[in-house]
Amino acid sequence: MEPLAATVLIPTSGDRADVVRLSLACILNQSIQDIEVFIIGDGVEGASRETLQDLAQNYERVKFFDRPKFVSRGEPYRHEALQEARGRIVAYSCDRDLWLPHHLETLDAALREVDFAHTLEFIIPSKGPIHTPRQLDLSKPRHRNAMQPRMRQFNALMAPGLSCTGHTLEAYNHLPEGWTQTPTSYISDCYMWRKFSTNPTIKTRTIGTATLLYFHRGRFPGISLEERVNELTPWTERVLNDPELYAEMLEHALEWIYFDRSDILDAYPHRVKHFFTHYSQKSVEFVKRLRSIGLKGEQRRRQGKD
Repeated sequence: MEPLAATVLIPTSGDRADVVRLSLACILNQSIQDIEVFIIGDGVEGASRETLQDLAQNYERVKFFDRPKFVSRGEPYRHEALQEARGRIVAYSCDRDLWLPHHLETLDAALREVDFAHTLEFIIPSKGPIHTPRQLDLSKPRHRNAMQPRMRQFNALMAPGLSCTGHTLEAYNHLPEGWTQTPTSYISDCYMWRKFSTNPTIKTRTIGTATLLYFHRGRFPGISLEERVNELTPWTERVLNDPELYAEMLEHALEWIYFDRSDILDAYPHRVKHFFTHYSQKSVEFVKRLRSIGLKGEQRRRQGKD
């Protein structure tokens, strides 16, 4: 069969076809259309099974992998699906996130030069401003080594989220181990990304472009399906039909960055650090002067006689 530009995986479980439909609409709206989409069913329930089967029948580019619930997040099913992949690159979308139209195009350009890359996300909180908090830069060895698979709370250097990330199929096939059951207490996608970042043959890159809307799950099990659909539906309409959306998101993010950095200057730990850094530097300069001009010379300097 002919190769494609990209293979996209959407993992899902339970009775979530209504949110998968919204995520899928944004994926099929990409500027790159030469793609295939694999919906990875990890214990799909209720009417969702029939709905996802219908989606696969109605869209030639979509295939539904209907598998029983796995003990974790169905990671082996993702590996199974990738054995059939025809895309030059592989990308992923959480079923509650929405790709902007340039997402795959942005990943594809980077993955012509590296093996593993991630974009940035616009985080859409239930309360507070839209923002882009990630500070990870995979071109820096310290950042690449800092990606921690155990983290449960957001950290600026934690591994990129599922929906941000892509890699070449060739790089995946050369890994000693692909998607496997995630050990208890680890985050599944972060655990997988470490297999790329710790491999010295893999070239990685952070792309400083936001390409998707990320929606927090919240504390387990998250908000109800009805609430999630009501949240995502108007945003999906805007992603598909509003050419001004991206500029608006950038404006929100820039405003957040400015005021967030301003708040940092007022934070107590920052002020304490500034105090000690400032006076440590002054102390070093003072000792150097004493060695150079002596105590009497320092006294004359302070009296303005030198």
